[in-house]
Amino acid sequence: MHFSSPHSRSSLFSDLSLAEPLLRKLPEDYIRPTEIQARAIPVVYNGEDVILGSETGSGKTAAFVLPILSRIQEKESHHRGPHTLVLSPTRDLALQTGKVFETFNTSKHTQIVNCFGGLNSDRIVSDLSEADTCQIVTGTLGTVASLVRKGHLKLHNLKSLIFDEADLLLNGEERRRVGSIVAACPASRQTLMVSASLRYLPQSAYQYFAKQPIEIHCQTLQIPNHIEHILFETNHIRQKFSVLMHVLQTTEMQKAIIFLNARSWTNSCYQAMLRLGLGAT
Repeated sequence: MHFSSPHSRSSLFSDLSLAEPLLRKLPEDYIRPTEIQARAIPVVYNGEDVILGSETGSGKTAAFVLPILSRIQEKESHHRGPHTLVLSPTRDLALQTGKVFETFNTSKHTQIVNCFGGLNSDRIVSDLSEADTCQIVTGTLGTVASLVRKGHLKLHNLKSLIFDEADLLLNGEERRRVGSIVAACPASRQTLMVSASLRYLPQSAYQYFAKQPIEIHCQTLQIPNHIEHILFETNHIRQKFSVLMHVLQTTEMQKAIIFLNARSWTNSCYQAMLRLGLGAT
């Protein structure tokens, strides 16, 4: 195995191997890549086999989404059918990854196809049968293995196979499904394994690489030594909502994660933040 050298955070996204249309689509706060992005984007773009290890919140998903999309646009726009397959341990993660690809995709000839339980199976099969698009497929092991077995998902021309949260995918009883999917892929493919817990990645994972992978391990994120806990007591849920908006407007926070226990309140919170001029996703 070999490791990539540490990368200076002084680089800009514009210094990396990214297509110009994609650079123009990056959000305004995407100026300097995180460490994992700065080190991973060039080698993923070049088609190397890579193991990426970095904590949740470090930008791992964009570290493979951006170079894959750039490579398709600049080198492999002629590809038809499944180009990239991203395997995820859960539906939520597969959906999230698909949304990141959708966010940064700039080509009308590149299609993102989600394959996991809860979606219309006929629609999935119909999307996969599109012959005139380059496809990026995101899905869970069970659904993807079933589609491969039934002949709906053909992987013989696949360029990149990505294991997202590889330690969860390659431990336990799921290895049989992984084997059936890998067997349908060409040996010449690029293989990426991404994880926040590489120490749990089994040694058997290396059998899925066609060539020696480059290993990129990033330092842990700095966690504040002091975390302040504040409780606001309210009498009604609507008052709770008003207090939340007040806190967001009057405190000097740069980033925040808001947890709500109902989808309707999540959407209401999102719309209210937009009306107040607060960036939200």
